[in-house]
Amino acid sequence: MGRLLSYYLHSCVNAQVILDPAREPVTSAPPVAGVRPERPETSEAALTWFDGQRETLTEAVRLAAETGDAATAWPLAVAMQQYLQVSGHFQEWEDVMRVALPAARDSGDDLGEAHVLRGLAGARWSLGAGEESPGLLRAALRLFEKLDMPREQARTRLTLRRVLEALPPR
Repeated sequence: MGRLLSYYLHSCVNAQVILDPAREPVTSAPPVAGVRPERPETSEAALTWFDGQRETLTEAVRLAAETGDAATAWPLAVAMQQYLQVSGHFQEWEDVMRVALPAARDSGDDLGEAHVLRGLAGARWSLGAGEESPGLLRAALRLFEKLDMPREQARTRLTLRRVLEALPPR
């Protein structure tokens, strides 16, 4: 099972990097020995790959979380979010984040939890439930501060500011 999950994680990361080259991938471990992940070379090829693998990737997040493989569950969910957002699969985006969040928390992975919280805020915003986004973003920001990650703090603060400016006054 580990080889299969490694294939999907690293293929997904490779496709995500093509869709958004400025965003650093979140995975740190290399693929399992013998795994040869897909490497799309264009945005069109990456989107086509995601289109064909979307349901399988969603199930891979669930499988990784259910088997206690948080090191695959949350990075896979985070790597999927760019595609899910641009293709309008907002409910699926929320669903994979909600599966990945307890996996990251249960394993004590603050980095994973922070990334997933920020992703969940984006999914909720895209689904029209933006009033939840500031709390999720503030929780992510606290974790990025704890981890001393200034770049991620800045990205989260910028997103939080945009969300707060867009919400109606209370």
